[in-house]
Amino acid sequence: MIIVIAGGNTIPTAAKIIKHAHKKGAKTIGTAGIFGFGNENIEIKDISEYDKSNPAVEELRKQGITENHLILTTNKLIRDNEPVTPYTLDEVAKVITMNALRLLRDQND
Repeated sequence: MIIVIAGGNTIPTAAKIIKHAHKKGAKTIGTAGIFGFGNENIEIKDISEYDKSNPAVEELRKQGITENHLILTTNKLIRDNEPVTPYTLDEVAKVITMNALRLLRDQND
């Protein structure tokens, strides 16, 4: 299950969706800041591997999501006053697609 929700305080909703998906045995991928002009480094790893510098990651942890959830980020947040450009979204879509397909392949092995 891939979760990309934007606008407002979406963390509580995302956490509920993630918990439900995990109960069903689904793998999850979410985002934690995908702002930028298009040349940002896109990082994806399990929530357990992130440090405490990303407030979206920390908020998910407070909601009980501490492992088995991949998070994709440019490490740029709305507070950084940068746009979300089509260039960034294209790169984010590539990374999410590749990782989602790997998770599906691994699940079926």
